[in-house]
Amino acid sequence: MKKQIKILVTGASGMLGNKIISELSNSDYQSLGISKKNTHTINNTIIKKCDITNYKQLKKIFDAFKPNIIIHTASITGNIECEENPEKTFLVNCLGTFNILNLMKKNGAKIIFCSSREVYGNSKKKVTEKDLEFPINLNGITKITSENLIKKFHQTYNVQYVILRFTNFYGDLNSKRGISLMIKNAIKNKQVTIYGGKQILNLLHIDDAVKAILLSIKYKNSNTFNIGSDEKTTLPKLIKIIENNINQKIKINKKNARVIEPQKFVINIKKAKNELGFTPNFTLDLGIKKLVKEI
Repeated sequence: MKKQIKILVTGASGMLGNKIISELSNSDYQSLGISKKNTHTINNTIIKKCDITNYKQLKKIFDAFKPNIIIHTASITGNIECEENPEKTFLVNCLGTFNILNLMKKNGAKIIFCSSREVYGNSKKKVTEKDLEFPINLNGITKITSENLIKKFHQTYNVQYVILRFTNFYGDLNSKRGISLMIKNAIKNKQVTIYGGKQILNLLHIDDAVKAILLSIKYKNSNTFNIGSDEKTTLPKLIKIIENNINQKIKINKKNARVIEPQKFVINIKKAKNELGFTPNFTLDLGIKKLVKEI
């Protein structure tokens, strides 16, 4: 009889972790989530309270569950939040990842790490996985530090990994920032604050992010992939798409661009298409349409 694969999801109460748990609950995998929130359930999957910066708490989870795969989504992600809480950011994003890797090396598990486009900083061309990383904020610095830790544990202990460098997601109606907040404020006829206004963006629907993670579960090698959409856009174009879908003009409150935010980012996802089998399902217009209906 084939042994059931056990999957541990960190950050299970977060936007991405919650979606992954929901998908896994309908699969043949045995899944368990961990979160800093009190123990609860999502779609009949147990989410246990655990702080990944606490090695003893984490070890208890590993010893009891013995995961084969860890989907590591837990992190401080917002660029502003990272800059305002540098110590917490390094503890969660770097020490938390180190603790997971330290426990993984004993049981031959595989990690699927949710990294970010922030590792690249600004880009003058379509970035590939071979391009050098020049993060301009703490979010990106801690993500590339975690990636390097993962590669070190792979080299020394043969820990298997898939690193997914996601562009900015959207599509979660419960999100209190980004595009979801923009749409909610626009519908209420509130001002929408934008910083800069000339950004070149690549936006990824959260369902496509989950798709990439599910493909990574079955992927047999250790590798790094850019995960994004097939289209680049600009902030004015994004605003126009939202206006078309909510049938009203957005009141814009324009502020200066923030130095910690990349102003130009274009991604190449050819490697993910060819090797991982990843193709995004959502165009930006289709994704915004879906989100507006849900809101």
